[in-house]
Amino acid sequence: MNLTATPNIALDRTYVVGRVEVGAVHKVRKACAQTGGKGVNVSRTVALLGHPTLVTAGQLAPADVRTAEPQVETQLLGKAAARP
Repeated sequence: MNLTATPNIALDRTYVVGRVEVGAVHKVRKACAQTGGKGVNVSRTVALLGHPTLVTAGQLAPADVRTAEPQVETQLLGKAAARP
């Protein structure tokens, strides 16, 4: 069992636009957020290699917990212990 302590889970936001042109206005076609941070990234890799893993998190804002916890549990097939 791998246990990672992640004091600050990051929410990496990605915005997809069509074509990028200098000086133009760009409309976002798609936006997504994915959990990240050193401990989460290590656990994601460990899970992909087929080993059990547990992610623990330090401080998160309540809105971030609602976003991060389901993603971590789904992606890592483990439990996320996140508390605001």
